[in-house]
Amino acid sequence: MEPVTLSQRVYEQLRGRLRAGSLRPGMRLVNRTLAAELGTSTIPVREAISRLVSEGLLELTPGAGAFVRIPDPNELGEIYDVREALESMAAAEATRYATDLLIAELGAPCDRLMRIAEGIPPGEHATSTQFDHWLEAEEQFHNRVVAASRNRWLIKVVQEIRVIAQVFAAQRGAPRLLTHELARDAVAQHQAFLTILADRDVEKARAWMTTHIRSGRDTVLHHLAASAASSPPEIETKPEDRD
Repeated sequence: MEPVTLSQRVYEQLRGRLRAGSLRPGMRLVNRTLAAELGTSTIPVREAISRLVSEGLLELTPGAGAFVRIPDPNELGEIYDVREALESMAAAEATRYATDLLIAELGAPCDRLMRIAEGIPPGEHATSTQFDHWLEAEEQFHNRVVAASRNRWLIKVVQEIRVIAQVFAAQRGAPRLLTHELARDAVAQHQAFLTILADRDVEKARAWMTTHIRSGRDTVLHHLAASAASSPPEIETKPEDRD
């Protein structure tokens, strides 16, 4: 196994921050600041940023520096369309190869979702912490379904698409979207998927995932449209802060 380079480690750390939402859309990345935080020089930071730009997660603005890309609603819709096609296929293949162990493993994130739903009072919405935990459980659920497809290329492509979708997650900072009623309904839907797996019903699994992804797409795009009047994040453009 080849040793991990410093540039690779910086890249993985920045990518992790993007995925976790600590680097939000519109935020400027200052090379010197990141280098100090990561305990390195600016060279591996520049290399990592260049790689993230090529992957579409960051963008370079002439005279300003690198920024986390702000998603366009049409682009977000396209991402969800790709997710729908690929993850529906993954769900079908996972069902084809379903085992009792897989069903048990998927039961864990479903149980987490249930506990979160039970912790949201009727008529109320999730707290920020509850919402973060909800998104984590959803991610765990989807990752396990995709992994169970046993298609290496499908797994690789879906993972890349999901990272981009997470970075652009317009709903991440809006826990009010997860109401008690919506959470309880989502738990019932996930439990229904476990039944589909147990029945080894491939076409129902495909249809379930299609509906699930479309529902998420509609929620995110509706939230983005409702927030369109909000002020965009401030962007500092001092040239001396770029390096």
